[in-house]
Amino acid sequence: MNELSYKPGDIAGLFDDLRLPGISRVFEERYTKSIDQEMGTMEFLGSLLEEEALARKQRRFERLIKVGNLDMSDCIENYDFDLARSHGVDPSTIRDLIGCEYIQKSRNIVLAGSVGTGKTRLARALGFEAVRREYRVAFEYTRELIEKLYKLRDSHTFDRVYRYYVNVSALILDDLAYMPFAPEKVDYLFRLIFDRSEKKTGPVIVTTNTDVKEWWSFFPSKAMGMTFSDRVLGGAIGLRFTGKSIRRAPRKQKEKK
Repeated sequence: MNELSYKPGDIAGLFDDLRLPGISRVFEERYTKSIDQEMGTMEFLGSLLEEEALARKQRRFERLIKVGNLDMSDCIENYDFDLARSHGVDPSTIRDLIGCEYIQKSRNIVLAGSVGTGKTRLARALGFEAVRREYRVAFEYTRELIEKLYKLRDSHTFDRVYRYYVNVSALILDDLAYMPFAPEKVDYLFRLIFDRSEKKTGPVIVTTNTDVKEWWSFFPSKAMGMTFSDRVLGGAIGLRFTGKSIRRAPRKQKEKK
């Protein structure tokens, strides 16, 4: 009986066919290394499986970042703690939040303050760090999310999309209460927050330029607005950003003489 003869490249190709790209990518290098170091079979096999596990974890991480509307630049390594301090936010508080205990305890976070003081930047950094800890996160501009849900209301995809936002570990709503909501649309936001609260699926992180005491005025009725506020603010962690905007004002054109 003829024995089968395989070259390292052939084996790597088989791993690729089996959808094990992590192993396929390093097989030839690891095989050569195992011979040079007289590595045992189990040690060699373990190193290959470890490589595949790490590769899968990285692919999942990148997928969650993309699906969550986040970006690799949102990582905490890029966060300016000194700038946060200059806007009245204690860096130690931020570092405590990075640990994601607020997700475990389902405590909402409200980032309030003037335009351009760093609220969105922190919200995105918290979202990124949550994904690092394998939580599912969704970052959405509040008005765009309302429009999305409203447009999908009669489609066959509505339930799937709505369930996604109800069930993510952390939902980030940027620019809440920036402009009044249309009565026929805001109900979808109200229902979403209500369902997340009732099902205890996880916290919401909110950024807002409006005083939380005035949120109710952005809803069709005071009763709806107050109920919404109670669901978001009850037991929430609040951070207030102060100071001037970090966004550059547009340069004025020089007048022609």
